[in-house]
Amino acid sequence: MPRIKPFKGVYAKEEYHSNFAVSNIKVTTATLLKKKLKENPNTYLEILQPVLKKSRISKRKLYEEVRENYEEFKEKRILREDYPSIYVYEQLQEGILCKGIIALTRTEDYKKGIIKKHEDINQNRKKIFSKYLNDVELQAEPVLLTYDGNSKLDLLIDHETKGKPFMSFVRDGITHKLWSVENSLKISQFKDALNKNEELYIADGHHRFEASEKYAKDKKRVDSEPTGNEPYNFVMSYIVPSQSLTFSEYLRLIKNLNGFSKDEFLQKVSEVFHVNKKGKTPYYPTQKYHFSMYLDGEFYSLYVKKEDRGNPEGLGELDSYLLEKLLLKPILEVDKQKEDNLYYSKGYGNVKSSEKMKGKVDSGGFKVAFTFLPVSFEQLKRISDLGLIMPTKSTCIEPKLLTGMLIYDTK
Repeated sequence: MPRIKPFKGVYAKEEYHSNFAVSNIKVTTATLLKKKLKENPNTYLEILQPVLKKSRISKRKLYEEVRENYEEFKEKRILREDYPSIYVYEQLQEGILCKGIIALTRTEDYKKGIIKKHEDINQNRKKIFSKYLNDVELQAEPVLLTYDGNSKLDLLIDHETKGKPFMSFVRDGITHKLWSVENSLKISQFKDALNKNEELYIADGHHRFEASEKYAKDKKRVDSEPTGNEPYNFVMSYIVPSQSLTFSEYLRLIKNLNGFSKDEFLQKVSEVFHVNKKGKTPYYPTQKYHFSMYLDGEFYSLYVKKEDRGNPEGLGELDSYLLEKLLLKPILEVDKQKEDNLYYSKGYGNVKSSEKMKGKVDSGGFKVAFTFLPVSFEQLKRISDLGLIMPTKSTCIEPKLLTGMLIYDTK
């Protein structure tokens, strides 16, 4: 059973609540960083500034500067440290409500398979982030974990949200609320409730959890008498019921047809799929084993033949796997081409995905595009339980979380 632990959350004082945390760090350019910091210097971006700007200084030195910035924010009393707590966090976006708990989970539970994954890990990213954790000793964005069916835990969460949150703000149309649970009896109730579940599933944050596990392993090697309760053994996690998650897909965008003409390509595709021309009106699949393809101004439905479904077990039930196995690799040879030929773009789980891929192809940047129904939680759970790995970009799972709203200091 998964084990959770309260922690002393670090967060901005009330006057900074609405502006301190940041989103979309990965797409923050140097120009945008400068603009944002000029508008509001008292944000988590200011703390991260050394690693966001291009520099020839060693990574270690840059990471030390991040830690120094963090300590300075605490000295200025922009940041405050809480009592050991479990936190209830609620996010409301476009009428979709997601609420769960933020607590510490154990890297040991990940290692034992109690916390399960479905996504492959880039070893270089894992190494870089593990080094970051070692030098900075801060976790500022929770890993997103989910569970299947726990009415007792859901009731405890609902009860807490009836009180007044200590943090509440709206950012980009999304409402964020945070409650602190300090009472030891209530914390025990949360722990006991989660113990009803045999496992948790990673919805988002595979690289961060894997890097945290490596970081803990490295720290143990130099720790003379590790007990397993050192701060480095834990990962700040947002734990939500599976019903609160929103699943969408990633479009597959292809730059060239691997030397085939349009007619030759369609002939190849028709050898492995049932193909129907749908015309110019955006077409989005309505069931599993169906794909929408957009090529040369027209939509097509591709239907997986019965003999190709379900093999191998688990993966053979995933549309992302079947599209890769039957078309992207054998026909377009996306895994062999020297130049980048396959690109991904976030879909919407509805006909807007088809409209988006039409726009991408019509702009001239791509020759053909594909979309399919989003993966369900049941499929994610099955793949995770079987110990399998989904193809790259099989899932896009929300909510997406802010960085710096709540910080776990492992020093």
